[in-house]
Amino acid sequence: MMKNQEIAEVLFEEIKSAIYHPEIPLDIKELPEDFEKVGLGIEQLRVFLLENKKFGEAMAKGNIDVTPPSVENVIAAPLKEVQGNLRHITWLTKQVAKGDYSQELSYMAEFSNAFNSMTEELASRHTKLQKMAERDDLTGLYNRKYIMWYMDVLEEEKKPFSLAFVDLDGLKFTNDTYGHEAGDFYIQASVAAMIKYLQNYARLSRIGGDEFLIVSETIDSVQLAGLLEKSREEFRRIGEESGEFEQSFFHFSFGCIDMDYDKYNVAEVVQIADGLMYENKQEYYKKQNIKR
Repeated sequence: MMKNQEIAEVLFEEIKSAIYHPEIPLDIKELPEDFEKVGLGIEQLRVFLLENKKFGEAMAKGNIDVTPPSVENVIAAPLKEVQGNLRHITWLTKQVAKGDYSQELSYMAEFSNAFNSMTEELASRHTKLQKMAERDDLTGLYNRKYIMWYMDVLEEEKKPFSLAFVDLDGLKFTNDTYGHEAGDFYIQASVAAMIKYLQNYARLSRIGGDEFLIVSETIDSVQLAGLLEKSREEFRRIGEESGEFEQSFFHFSFGCIDMDYDKYNVAEVVQIADGLMYENKQEYYKKQNIKR
């Protein structure tokens, strides 16, 4: 018969074996009959530890969808939580990859801070890149590419809109007479005047050096023309108050039209607005006795 000391040593070795070598089954028959239940407990621990080992190794290799240990394996709970976290992080990362930078991680301490900082930086860079792709550098208005895309969308959905083609009068004269810095001021002053009256009603774009397209879904061409008249007066006022470039016109010409899908496509309605702008310009030059 085994003495208590011998039994304790056997149990101790079996526990060590279960911890360090869970792949080796316990031979319960080697234990005295009175310690059979203890042996069964050690064997259950070994099975749990072996499940945990395989589970952890699989996730360490990147298999986060591996089947977790059974609910009876209570010591696997922390690993299961890690698996759940990794699955959620994977889902968040996929959403970010799709362009959803609003995702936020609220657990895992330093990792959360790093992840959230990453999404904030990506969102900031995306905004900057988008702005660069859609905006004119000098004025901050939309560019030609964006406004043509926008009108194509309106056309596809058959949404009504009014359009204005605006062209600055005398920009070349200002550039030639006072220099390109004066020309930039001339452009920016016209934009400031248009924004003052139109920003709540329309999308403004600069499509060339002295050309602008203005598109509105909320007001018709008559109202749009009225706001451009006010903008033109504001442009003149800015020029007068600047006290510089006295020979510059500080004037722009424009043509306005309502989109009629039964008559025009986007390219045609832009061309018509351009023609109306040219007529307006001719009238102004004739009235001012200006030779082009």
